[in-house]
Amino acid sequence: MKIIWRSISLLICMVVAVLAASFIFQVWLPSRFSLDEAVPASDSVQTLARSILVEKLLGEIGHPPSGDEGWYKSLLGKKIKVSRLDIADRLNFYTIVLLNVSFSAESIDTFSHMIKPDARQFRDALTTFEKSSKFHSLSKQQQFLITSFKNKANEIFLTGDV
Repeated sequence: MKIIWRSISLLICMVVAVLAASFIFQVWLPSRFSLDEAVPASDSVQTLARSILVEKLLGEIGHPPSGDEGWYKSLLGKKIKVSRLDIADRLNFYTIVLLNVSFSAESIDTFSHMIKPDARQFRDALTTFEKSSKFHSLSKQQQFLITSFKNKANEIFLTGDV
């Protein structure tokens, strides 16, 4: 009987460790991302980003509190709070979202509308970021996302269309 309880305890500890590691690597660390190599994102950006990344993680586990694409619904609910951040914080927030969620056609459209007032600054920030060592430490897929969305931000800025 002791062996069964030890096995169950060990299994529970392993599950908790996996969940903790998932939280650290998919929520906590990404929410600290900043376009500035010297400092992490501000506390307000981290708080907003974590709420979206937690919804994303719960969706991957299969139990998002907000239903399917819970992170997207969370993003929609944060639009006003994001718009009240200073420009550097908004740019960091946009980048955290861009690098850490999978967009559908609807969500990329909404995200594009969200960045529209800051399209020029976002394009410029991503252009500068591409020249940094931090950019080169990203995965090839993340580098591609940055470059692609820099072009999208440029298109939004130049045409005014999303």
